[in-house]
Amino acid sequence: MSSHSSLSQNLIAARKERKALADFPGTLPNGPAEAYAIQSECIAGWSDTLVGWKVAGLKAELHEEFKAKRQSGPVFKNNLFTNDGSQLTQVPVFPEGSSAVEAEFVILLGDVAHLPTSNLTEQDVISVIEKVYIGVEIAGSSIHQVHSHGTLAGICDFGNNAGVIIGPEVENWQEVGLSNINVNVKLDGEEVGSANAKPSLDGPLGALTYLFKHLAQRSHKVEKGMYVSSGAITGAHRAGAGANSEVSFKGIGTINLKLVANNQQYNSNQ
Repeated sequence: MSSHSSLSQNLIAARKERKALADFPGTLPNGPAEAYAIQSECIAGWSDTLVGWKVAGLKAELHEEFKAKRQSGPVFKNNLFTNDGSQLTQVPVFPEGSSAVEAEFVILLGDVAHLPTSNLTEQDVISVIEKVYIGVEIAGSSIHQVHSHGTLAGICDFGNNAGVIIGPEVENWQEVGLSNINVNVKLDGEEVGSANAKPSLDGPLGALTYLFKHLAQRSHKVEKGMYVSSGAITGAHRAGAGANSEVSFKGIGTINLKLVANNQQYNSNQ
């Protein structure tokens, strides 16, 4: 048993029992390596199928410590939702935990077997993209005010992920250009964010480049058919159970969602 197994067990138990935690349930890790080791223990101890990964940006002051500009966490089958643009998707979150709505492009991976192990080019990354969808990540943690404990706390707790919604496909995404699509997020009818994805490797493709390298260092497999939620476009918009959100990708479609308490019955529209 590792020195931090009790921490990962506490985080697993909180999600399994749908109980929010008033504080971080243990000693904060010393750095990114330990935080990701705890995350890996959570993944190993969780009884669901790993179907993908979420990627998120890091604050500039953390780039040197992490040796990266991004962070990541797991996405599981029971937290993967689909929305064809004409329905309402309900996503469960901890009422006393932390949650946020993030508009993102979601990438379906094709064959990744031919990827080089280092020095990935933009064409290498493009070659493994099967499809691109508009989507939403629901960032979520069992820990109350998880952000007050710092980035490492969220990484430990399943990467601070509560679910990913896959919306309509972006047809001919290379010709359209993902950075040309304006994205708008509303919470309870009020606009809270509007922006375009950063172009080229600094945007969704950069998220994939980071993830391939990062997971190889952690000995996690990236497989055909996995989904990658590629990072918030308009920011992380904090919202709790009961909040409604409308996430629109101009010219592509709109995803309507509602955050619901995870201890109540809900219709996921999976």
